[in-house]
Amino acid sequence: MKTNMLKLMEDISGLYGKTTPSKIDGEYDDRFDTELPKRKSLSRRELAAKAFEHAEDYEERYPEGEEAISKDGYFSLKYAQLLNKPFPLGEKEIARYDHYSYVYASFVLKKPFPEGEASISNSAKYSFMYATEILKKRFPLGEDAILADGVYRNLYNDFFKISLEDRINEQKELDKTLQSMKK
Repeated sequence: MKTNMLKLMEDISGLYGKTTPSKIDGEYDDRFDTELPKRKSLSRRELAAKAFEHAEDYEERYPEGEEAISKDGYFSLKYAQLLNKPFPLGEKEIARYDHYSYVYASFVLKKPFPEGEASISNSAKYSFMYATEILKKRFPLGEDAILADGVYRNLYNDFFKISLEDRINEQKELDKTLQSMKK
């Protein structure tokens, strides 16, 4: 008589292959003596990592791996840094992250990275750094995040010689006026 656990394992083995416990409740069944099969496919991250490692090992462009690298923001950024030039194929993934976007603009492009500005604008730190180091002017898209952070708000105000709170309030008043004019 088979135990409930043994029946369950038989059901599972039909779905996933053989499993390893060979002795359950004192009963032995040699059908379960082999391990689960190894996973055959790699994740996108693993593929990107392997392709990047190849490029890094040879310290050169690896065209055959660029598609895989472009699927991961981190490895797209690292690949661009390795090549010391833009990696357009990976920019969509880089642009999803505030840190990667800032680093890409600052150290690879050495100029603004419009595709990454939406994610940069979510961070007070990167919005401030992007405005002061890359744009060299105010970064309105990131001012809400900067306004919410006391430290970066003060630094931003000092750097641009403005009162961000006053500018934001003026904009809100202007928006209200425009709304009332439309009615």
